[in-house]
Order: sequence, then C-alpha cells, then structure tokens
Amino acid sequence: EEEEEEEDDNDDYEHIDHGDNRVSIRTAVLEEKATACNMLCCYVDELKDGILPFLQPILETMIPSLEFYLHEEVRTAAVASMPDILRAGKIAMEKGAKDQAWFAQLVNHIIPPLIKAMAAEPEVEIQARMLESLAECAAEAGELVRDHLTAMLETFKVLLTESLERRAERNKRAGTDDFDEEEMQALEEEQTAEDEVFDQFAECVGSLLKAFHSAILPALEPLLGFIVPLLDKKRSPAERRIAICVFDDIFEHASDGGAAIKYLEGFVTPCIEGCTDADADVRQASVYGVGVMAEHCGMSFSNYVQHALQALASVIQAPGSRDDENIYAFENAVCALGKMCEFQSSSLDAKVILPSWLANLPLTEDKVEARNVHAQLMRLLETNATALLGASQEHLPRVVSVLADVLPTSGLSAKLRLVEPEVAARMKNFLLQIQSSLPQEKLAAAWSVLSAEKQAALQNALAS
Repeated sequence: EEEEEEEDDNDDYEHIDHGDNRVSIRTAVLEEKATACNMLCCYVDELKDGILPFLQPILETMIPSLEFYLHEEVRTAAVASMPDILRAGKIAMEKGAKDQAWFAQLVNHIIPPLIKAMAAEPEVEIQARMLESLAECAAEAGELVRDHLTAMLETFKVLLTESLERRAERNKRAGTDDFDEEEMQALEEEQTAEDEVFDQFAECVGSLLKAFHSAILPALEPLLGFIVPLLDKKRSPAERRIAICVFDDIFEHASDGGAAIKYLEGFVTPCIEGCTDADADVRQASVYGVGVMAEHCGMSFSNYVQHALQALASVIQAPGSRDDENIYAFENAVCALGKMCEFQSSSLDAKVILPSWLANLPLTEDKVEARNVHAQLMRLLETNATALLGASQEHLPRVVSVLADVLPTSGLSAKLRLVEPEVAARMKNFLLQIQSSLPQEKLAAAWSVLSAEKQAALQNALAS
C-alpha cells in the first residue's frame, strides 16, 4: 500500500484507471518508446528503399503502435510512418528489387490497420493526422486500394457524422448564458481541429479521384452530402475552402465521359463568387476551380465565361495582388485565365485577353501552377502563335523575357524548377527557330529587353 501511495505522488509515473483497476506506467518508458518510434519514422523517410532489409521489423513495431493509447506521440509517429513505408516499398518495386505482388501485399498490410485505428481513435487531432496519412497512402497505392474502398468510405461517413455532432454540441454550448471568453477560445481551437478532419477527408477524396476518376463518383455520392452545405456563404472561410477544393478535384479528375457535369450548376456560382472572397485561401481554391471547369466542362461552361472572366480580372488586378498573402490566389488566377483562353476560345476573344495574360508571366511562387502555365505558354506558341505574339509580333519581346526567366530553372530540382525539362527543350527549339527565321531588327528588339545577366543566362541555357 505504501508503494502505491509513493507511485501516486511520483511524477515519474502515469496512472490509468481501467475498470476497478489502476495501471501505473513509468513515464520515462513511454517517452523512450515515443522517441524510438519517431527515430524509425525519420529513418524510413530519409533512407527510402535503403530501409528495405529492416522493413518487416519496422512494420511489426509501427502497426500495433497505431492503437497505442497510452501515449499520443507514439500513435502520431506510427501514423506518419505509414505513407513513408509505402513510398519506400514503391521505390523498391520501381527499381526491380521487389515485384508488384509484393507491393500489393504491403498495401494490404498497411491500409486496413490504419482504417481500423482511425475508426477507434479518440483524439480529433490524431484522427486528422490519420486521414492525412491515409490520403498519402492512397496516392502511393493508387488502384491497389480498391479492395479497401468500402471500409474506407464507411469510416469516413462515421468520422464526418461524429464531427458534425461535436460541432452541434459546441454551438449549443456557445449559446448558454454563462459562456465566457475563455470557453470561446477553447471552442475556436476545437473548431479548428474539426476543420482539419474535414480538410484531410478532402485530401483522401482527392487521392481516390486521382486513382479511380469518375468510376468512384457513385461511391462518393453519399459523402458529398456532408460537403455541399459547406458551400453556403454563411459557413466559415475554412469550411467553404474545403468544399470548393473537393469539387475542384471532382472536375479535375472525374470529368471523363462528362460525369462531373451534373455538379456544374450547383458549384459554378459559389465558385465564381468565391473568387472575390475576403479570404485569400477561398480565393485561391475558387480561381483554381474556374480553371478546371473551363478546361474540363467544354461548352457546358460557356454561359459562365463572362462572369468568370470578370471574377479572375478582379483577383489579378486587385491592389496588392502580388503581396505575400495574395500571391497564390493571383498566380492561380493567371493560370485559370490562360485555361479560359485555351479551352473556352469560342466564348471569348483570345487576341484581346492573351496579351494581359502574358504580361503577368512568369509565375514564380506556386511551382506546380508555374510549370503548368509555362507549358501552356509553349502549347499556345506552337498552336496559336499569331494570337499570342500579335499580328506584327509586337509581343515577342515579352515572350523572350518570360522564357529567359524560366528556361535556366529547368535543371533545378522538381520542387524548384519553373518548367519541366521536356517543355524547356521545346522552348529552346522555339528560340532557335525564331533566331534563324526572323529579321535581325526584330530579334535585336526582342533581346534588348533583357539585362546583360539575363542574356548570358539565356545563351547558357540554349547551349546546354
């Protein structure tokens, strides 16, 4: 009994009541386990397929740790390791060290325990991390998650239902007379955690849409009932952004066979209105959505083109549009404007709009959109050069300036380059072609807009 009292007073022990019993665990042991799991997670992330000889014992440690309820950090580390383990296995398969059947087994070994742990997880923050992990796992596994779709979607439904119930309870609590400022702050923190659950659910939906395209839409349909209400203007910016992102993914990845068109009427208005939202993240998601609808909805989008152009112009021309907090919305809007010109040309005058689009290039901050828009620039130069360059090629100096900015980056890492190597090769061919075909005075005028440093960098890029 004295030993029990000593343990009760000892900060080195953590006490857990289980029924009529009390379990005392040395805190140091839990911390050591958490440290070990974090180190294993780091090793897998850094070594990639180099961890292969140790993969089995790592799995035997990490998978049970997904439900290690005595220490949150242990679970968090185990959750974070799952996509890293799959990435390591996928690299090994791609290098020929393992075959596809082995990788499929690895997927089947990881996904079901992760789904099971997610359904039982008591902490909202860790639920969100589990959803994030599952989204990354699904992105790596692709169609190999097919056998687990039913369990995955059923678990999503349960998690979202529970999240909405917790939200309703909090809102009810906030309406009581004795609700004070401290409780309001706690409620806002809880709401942020719930938003993260929905956010990571949206990431899971995106991964599934990329893997299965329109074939997954019937299975996702019941879950969209949780998302559609979030498009309402009365919802928080975070909720509206999440909903817009889900439908962005639907139009981008599930438009094959016209499957996404049925969502157009319900989504296009909140999306275009979102382009002028006070929240920069909502604006970014909205202008991106305008771009994907313009690209994938064909003539069904034509009735909305003029309103969409006005919305994009308001983002691009807004004061401070290139400030840090606005730059991603700005660059996504520029990219969307280019898609409007390329894919909705019958509903607008591209010759009028393309010079404005060109004037806002290059994009430099959002590297993914930068690579997309600079690839589009090359497509337009190859297929519609007159509209882009002008009847007298008056816009050639601007084109040369943009190419001089982006071409030298093609040799950088995938995360930093502004143009893919294959597109860079086409840019070089275009520049070499105009050097041999245009009058010298036009070439001199085009090159004169470049500083000596840029001219040297461009010449080096052309020679490489």
